[in-house]
Amino acid sequence: MIRFESFTRTEIAGAESRSIPLDDVHRWLALANYNMYWIAPHTGTNLSDIPAHTQYLLWQKKNGSYGVALPMISGDVKAALRGSKGGIIVTMQGALPGTEPEEAVLLCIAEGDDPYALSHEAVTAVAAKLGSFRLRTEKQTPAFMESLGWCTWDAFYGAVDASKVLAGLASFRENDFPLGFMILDDGAWDNRGDQLYEAQINPVKFPAGLSKLIRCAKEEYGLKHFGVWHNFEGYWAGICPEGPLSARYTLLHNRGNIRPWSAEPTENELYFICPEEIGSFYDELHRYLMEQGVDMVKIDGQGAMDAMTRGVTGQGRAMQAYQQAMQTAASACFDAQVIHCMCNSVDVAYNMRDTNCWRNSDDYIPGNLRKQQEHLYINAMNAMWSSTFAVPDWDMFQSHAPGAEIHAAARAISGGPVYVSDKPGQQDFTILRRLVTNDGRILRCDGPALPTPDCLFTNCCREKALLKVFNFCGQAGVLAVFNCTEENAVSGTLRASDIPGLTGERFAVYLQPSGRMLTVGREEAIPATLGKDEYALAFFVSIERSVAPLGMLDKYNTAAAIISSQWQNGRLCVKLLDGGEIGVYCETAPHRVLCNDMEASCDYDPDSGLLRIHAPNSGITTIEITP
Repeated sequence: MIRFESFTRTEIAGAESRSIPLDDVHRWLALANYNMYWIAPHTGTNLSDIPAHTQYLLWQKKNGSYGVALPMISGDVKAALRGSKGGIIVTMQGALPGTEPEEAVLLCIAEGDDPYALSHEAVTAVAAKLGSFRLRTEKQTPAFMESLGWCTWDAFYGAVDASKVLAGLASFRENDFPLGFMILDDGAWDNRGDQLYEAQINPVKFPAGLSKLIRCAKEEYGLKHFGVWHNFEGYWAGICPEGPLSARYTLLHNRGNIRPWSAEPTENELYFICPEEIGSFYDELHRYLMEQGVDMVKIDGQGAMDAMTRGVTGQGRAMQAYQQAMQTAASACFDAQVIHCMCNSVDVAYNMRDTNCWRNSDDYIPGNLRKQQEHLYINAMNAMWSSTFAVPDWDMFQSHAPGAEIHAAARAISGGPVYVSDKPGQQDFTILRRLVTNDGRILRCDGPALPTPDCLFTNCCREKALLKVFNFCGQAGVLAVFNCTEENAVSGTLRASDIPGLTGERFAVYLQPSGRMLTVGREEAIPATLGKDEYALAFFVSIERSVAPLGMLDKYNTAAAIISSQWQNGRLCVKLLDGGEIGVYCETAPHRVLCNDMEASCDYDPDSGLLRIHAPNSGITTIEITP
């Protein structure tokens, strides 16, 4: 059941609605903004505790069924939710006083028995109602996601320049690592303080120009895609009013705080291009980048439209104009290869018409392990909403920083892009090689990773419970498990039934990083105990005719290497993306094993049933097993 709620001009002008009752709620999950850029999960049982600025609300009733509430956008108005006694209140902002509509549909409520299907159905209904965005599955996945990338941010921060970029690329080539894409992050533009002076790369930091650098990156270092960061409004505080851009575009002026996380918040002078002219600006900016050889863009600071427009112009129409202009230009110049960043609110989500990659959490910050644990939990839960309209991006990480292994394992099964921000010369190539094939392809799951049903309403950072995330690689179900608590060790269980939609009754299970091989029934529990910096990846494959293909055992995402698996004339034929150490479960020792039509080099363990096949690292590999 899906219904929409509309609200009157009086409610919109008053900034909040009547209380909307929700009956028999047992527990809830809310994804709420903690500033204008980012959301984080909250769980509870009391409706009054649902935080302000909630963008997505999931609840379970006492009878076991579920509900979803989605605040919406309409004209200049964008909605959010907060709790009330026995229900929820819709809060509204964005319209200038006196311009509020007589009525606006600003809430979708859906109820059903499956929380995953329900979330998808509710967002599908919102998409049909608004007509301003498309679902993730209706848009192409950006091509850059097929390889591993490097971003300059945590390596150099704002001090990036041409020589440092080349040093970084050289460090990958010297270690014979097949880097696929890079992102030149903040610090490269021609800015004056927090404002963009001219729509060009800084001529002092890049004296030979961007095109020569990109040509070198592709021709000498083998990059397939070169990405550049820029800010949604030009730069953090917009456009420099004394610069050449101000002569070409009409600027609107405001004052506001664009860094709400700062210990001493200050108001900035904000100048942004009027919405009627933003199409021309984006056409100019993206054509300039395309002519330099840029293939993709990471666009930051999108939520700052709240501060830019407040009291000056209608927020909703301004955001829509900016999004349509940016996406039209990015589609023409970069085939819509965009990472939306600092964007976690409904007015960005429900304007993603062409683009399909959404930064799913606040920044990865190198440092203490606690931050790394929280990062994983936030990304897993946020995907309950974001995965419906975009591919969730769990952000870059550093292979040489604390928590590197848990981040690598999480990115491997996230279903999103995988990229690092390593300092040149400090990379852990053992970790990086376990993420890709020998020719540099990322071993990705079929779709976005999601929290298991038993984690949906559990705060896995504060409660003594393992965070469990599931995904699929063809016929294999994947469970990724993490300790996100402050406890030194947390115990739990893994089951095939933890993975919604996984079919079969008897499963071969391969566990990373332990290398254990098990067979279990659908409800049979596998005990797991993890320390703070530990992870487990469990690959569940239904046993057919006493055999189950596992994939590449020396990679994080073991099962993602399998292209196809089928029975032909009594033989199991498995095609894989690469060679290396390939695993297959066999109940008894096979009669014959072929690798690329030749007798295979292999070892069989009769105690576990694990068959290890040692295949040449030669690209596409075909295994034939006669039980």
